[in-house]
Amino acid sequence: MKFKLFLVALLFSPIALAATPQDEVIHSWLPNGTTAPDDSATQRGSELSSLPASITRYMENRKKPEAKASDTYEAYGSSLCSLPGFKCIRVTPNENWFQLWPNEHKREIIMRLNRTNVALKYRHYLVVPNNLNSDYMSYSPLPERIKPTGHKVLMIDLRLFAFGAYNAEGDLVYWGPATGGKKWCSDTKEDCESVAGKYKIYRIQGENCKSSKYPLDERGGAPMPYCMHYYKGYAIHGSTLSGFNNRSRGCIRLFYSDAKWLNQDFVKLGTEVIVKR
Repeated sequence: MKFKLFLVALLFSPIALAATPQDEVIHSWLPNGTTAPDDSATQRGSELSSLPASITRYMENRKKPEAKASDTYEAYGSSLCSLPGFKCIRVTPNENWFQLWPNEHKREIIMRLNRTNVALKYRHYLVVPNNLNSDYMSYSPLPERIKPTGHKVLMIDLRLFAFGAYNAEGDLVYWGPATGGKKWCSDTKEDCESVAGKYKIYRIQGENCKSSKYPLDERGGAPMPYCMHYYKGYAIHGSTLSGFNNRSRGCIRLFYSDAKWLNQDFVKLGTEVIVKR
């Protein structure tokens, strides 16, 4: 049985694209678009059929004692360069998204493949598919189907820097970029990695959600738009993403429009969340 999924084009303001990624302060969002996939799944032949091999290489690098966090994160991103149907290109600080990809649909695909919604000056290379006319869902690094649970599941795999929204039948209805917590926060001298395991959403707040703790010197106030708390102070929310790296203090960061869609159209109180890292 064939299903159809329509991806609504996303608009990114120049302000959002030029934002500087930071560890503590999450940039405010200027709402100018949203992703609104429907609740049906798409059967597709993914171009990432060789992805398991690259994941294996990435995980092997990750386990090396001498490997730095930044090296292993980028190892996954750079491994995509060798996949059939993909290439990597170098970018310079004076280039911008609109200059290289005037077409909004193509630009959106490349931004999502590279897990970033900030200015190109923070990237040295970009993963680019040879065919930019494919359906966005065909680029998902996550399984098209999981074992049916009878309820919705939000899966977040920080090894792949991605989240997947699965319906009650186990079909992937949507995916998007995701990043998590960094290994160490020097100011608080603590592990900031995102917790892994199975959880349930216990609190949902809207566009004006803010941190009650960060920035530390201000005793909270950092924007966490469309936050969805799943364990203690850990939440999933909209933010800036700067690529294949984890920079937060433990929260899961998504593109703003993805967080809005999950918050308003997919997640409910009690929705199961699975975090892998």
